Amino acid sequence: MYKSLDNHKLITIKKYFKMDLDSHRASDDTKVAAEIYIRYCKKLTDEVKKNDDVVFSKDEFKCYDIVKNILISENKNTDYLRYSHTGNYFDIDVFYNFFRIKLTAKKHFIVSQYTIDELKNIVPDAKYELSPKSETGKTRIIIEDLNDISKFKGFILKSFDKSIESMNYYKEHVNAAEYNISRYLISNAK
Repeated sequence: MYKSLDNHKLITIKKYFKMDLDSHRASDDTKVAAEIYIRYCKKLTDEVKKNDDVVFSKDEFKCYDIVKNILISENKNTDYLRYSHTGNYFDIDVFYNFFRIKLTAKKHFIVSQYTIDELKNIVPDAKYELSPKSETGKTRIIIEDLNDISKFKGFILKSFDKSIESMNYYKEHVNAAEYNISRYLISNAK
């Protein structure tokens, strides 16, 4: 968060915050750590972009809320649900990405790993196009209005379940899985 500091020792950050506290005292060091955490949380929620901070738009928050509400309405566990940016895309993850949307261009679309024929079975009343090779998905689902995302409930649920299944497989077969999942939960926005 503070790239301009010489180091990130507690004493350096304490001086930067202009906190007049003793060092190497548990209660004072805890106050400094708490201040770091509070400022970090505030930074995550600020809507104003400063330096290289990640900022999420109102449309991205709306998209996240729609997807989360769909999952909750189907009694899905959202404990692992997080959001992030990958380039110009807004991602919603459950350890693995299951919903990627582009909201920064004139054309808004969801990136899908399914073929057009598979999507027609999941969401028959949508506009589709093939993704370019430079994109990570196979197809795009065109979005005219953010509220249209609700129409893709079947797609969202199927993609979510697939990611949960992959995460559970990862937990069962990788020794460092719990550690990596814990880091994911701590480091990503909710």
